[in-house]
Amino acid sequence: GGGKRRGEDDRPLADEDVAAQAAFWRAASVFARGEDADGGTTRTAHLALCGISEGVAGSFCDILNWHAVSCWGEGAEAVIRAEVANGGDDVLRGRVAVVRFTGGGDAADGPARESDGAVPSPPAAAGDTELRTKAWVRRVLVGLGVCPFTKSAERSGQGLQGLGVPVAGIMYRHSDASGGGAGVYELLANAWESISEMVGRGPSGMRGVSSIL
Repeated sequence: GGGKRRGEDDRPLADEDVAAQAAFWRAASVFARGEDADGGTTRTAHLALCGISEGVAGSFCDILNWHAVSCWGEGAEAVIRAEVANGGDDVLRGRVAVVRFTGGGDAADGPARESDGAVPSPPAAAGDTELRTKAWVRRVLVGLGVCPFTKSAERSGQGLQGLGVPVAGIMYRHSDASGGGAGVYELLANAWESISEMVGRGPSGMRGVSSIL
């Protein structure tokens, strides 16, 4: 995109960071599912994030590695690991952050769990998810007044114009991510791609978005 480059001391979250988060988690999801496997016992993939500092990319890696250890235990490096791999290249520093994904296990199903005999519910359809979420917005956010700036299930931001926030639409998104270990990466990819879309639209105009559910 046309976002400005940033350094370590800039504001905590810039527009390009949102797009980078989406790209990072999408790459992690693809890697964890083994879709880029080359038949070897150890797989490696690289992702270049333009306009992102090594520090910001490193924070993405820290989150992934923390989740992997929490999910698969201390042997998580055998499943999936991410690290910044610029290698001290002064040409890339501050312009491109290179992330290396490594792993050799199967992250698709997550850690083994004992079955309680329950039959898993079929995944909800996107249309059903939106209808149910809108019903929740009407009942809780609007009806109970939990969010005073949301007056309907379609638009929010009412009462914030004095702070420069225009009234805009609410964007609803659905994810087919599973509940397994690798499903978290798919869910995060879906979430950050939706957030990136919201940021790209902005709050103004016919396609403006004020919030996302």
